[in-house]
Amino acid sequence: MRIDLHNHTTKCNHATGTIDEYIQRAIELGVDIYGFSEHAPMNFDPYYRLSFEDMSCYEQDILTYKQIYK
Repeated sequence: MRIDLHNHTTKCNHATGTIDEYIQRAIELGVDIYGFSEHAPMNFDPYYRLSFEDMSCYEQDILTYKQIYK
């Protein structure tokens, strides 16, 4: 079983590509379980983590793609 749970979106400021592109590539590679794990928002080091302002949008994006790729 292939599992990959350490993936970031562009909201963390150091990833490229779209959520859909990441999921499609995981499917092409035969990944069985795939997940996203942004660096949590904090009041320090904002460049490499999700911002507090983007948290709800990020959550909605992930839930939307979860439904699309059920």
